Amino acid sequence: MKKPILLKPASVGDGSGGDVVLSMKDDNNNDYEMRMPTIVCQSIIQGLSTCLAEAPKRPKFENSASYEFGRMQLEEIGEKLYVRLFLSPEMFHEYWLPLNTTLAQALLDALEALNLSKTTHSGPGRPN
Repeated sequence: MKKPILLKPASVGDGSGGDVVLSMKDDNNNDYEMRMPTIVCQSIIQGLSTCLAEAPKRPKFENSASYEFGRMQLEEIGEKLYVRLFLSPEMFHEYWLPLNTTLAQALLDALEALNLSKTTHSGPGRPN
């Protein structure tokens, strides 16, 4: 079996014809590009969300690499969505997404759901 190539996301952008373009790099700094229709991108987002929810239930492996995001910043600027993902207070990834893509809308919807869950949660010290 051939050893898999470990790819790291470099950027996300809007391609021609409404495609979403994901640019990646390997450990040798070789460039890779994946183009997909927005419906495929949405399926990948849903699949990744499921994997992320299940990940804590699985054992960790020594050679696995993963990123933990401390927080995410979203801001609508004109027809674009500015996304900043913080790995630490000093280290972050920045992306610009067209606002009319399913990825941008999925991020905004997830943020809205998170904010709604925080305001409707009745925990200690909060009135019911």
